[in-house]
Amino acid sequence: MRGLHGLLVVAGMLISLTGCENSSGDQDDIILTVKERHEAELMIIPGVVGVGIGEVNGTETIIVYVEKKTPLVDREVPKELKGYPVVVEVTGPIVALGIPAEAPYIEGRITALENNQILVEANPAETSGSAKASLRLTDSSRILRHSGAVARPSDLRVRQRLRVWVVGPVMESYPAQAVAAVIVIEP
Repeated sequence: MRGLHGLLVVAGMLISLTGCENSSGDQDDIILTVKERHEAELMIIPGVVGVGIGEVNGTETIIVYVEKKTPLVDREVPKELKGYPVVVEVTGPIVALGIPAEAPYIEGRITALENNQILVEANPAETSGSAKASLRLTDSSRILRHSGAVARPSDLRVRQRLRVWVVGPVMESYPAQAVAAVIVIEP
């Protein structure tokens, strides 16, 4: 059932991105915009673990995912937002995903570390220029140890070996520039 619901959430996002409007015809009130405007306030409600878009009985719906239904969730989650129904779905706790199965964007050592930026070089000793990437860490970047245990940005050190997967566009400069999605600290 979750797989079908996830498909509906993705389908709802695609429908929203194509410009479907609610019954009022107000372009500012397309469901994706409404979801984005209210997501932060919904996510601070204790027990809420996610917000999505789906379709329930043929109606575009904002879905609020919760660990479990509680009186607080029932009280705080609105029944509708800007004319769109809001449905609460119990998912249980959501945990970070493990190490990706596909090959990383870059494997190497940290040669520079400043604020939320790391420089990773495949072979720092190579003078002719090995693969090199300047990677920005965001709140969405996941940092894991080789075992899969969760780590923090403060655990990163110069000369550490790691594997990095990226998200979004890669600026193909030298070094390449991208946003880190998953960082795995190697032993």
